[in-house]
Amino acid sequence: YPLWLAAGMACGFADTRWLGVWTALPMIVLTALLAAWLAHRLGARYAMLFASVALLHPLPAFISARTMSDEFYAALGLAAVWGWVVARSASSSRTRWLLVIGCGALVSLQLLTRSTGLVTMGAIFVFTLSTWRAAWRELTLFVLLALTPALVWSVRSSQLEGRPVFVHSLVAYNF
Repeated sequence: YPLWLAAGMACGFADTRWLGVWTALPMIVLTALLAAWLAHRLGARYAMLFASVALLHPLPAFISARTMSDEFYAALGLAAVWGWVVARSASSSRTRWLLVIGCGALVSLQLLTRSTGLVTMGAIFVFTLSTWRAAWRELTLFVLLALTPALVWSVRSSQLEGRPVFVHSLVAYNF
């Protein structure tokens, strides 16, 4: 997330109001993509309902669209869950594996943004166990990709601290 903020500042968005728009940009783009996908799959009514909840609900629209990681974290998690659902129904093996890798990368970034990305991993795990029982290889790769950056960072932090440290960011607050 700090890299995303730095990119916004490098683009000239130094004012807090503009940074608020910048931090909301990932969710805005993702909502547009998901709404288009839903319109194609289920119809315009479902797409409009999803977009209304995702963009106009008071929490993302007025509270979290500040220069905090809430929007960024939510966009990463939503994209990962969406990608996993699409991977389940992918027609080709290559597409499925690319989506699995992408979902693992998204959740790894989400975990580095906030440790409660573990909840997203849990949701994907439960969904997989209940609907896609033959996906153990995909699930294993996903978990390895998702956890590796946080574990590497935790090892580094533990070495610097001289004691075991799990990288986290306000775990109790997030839950």
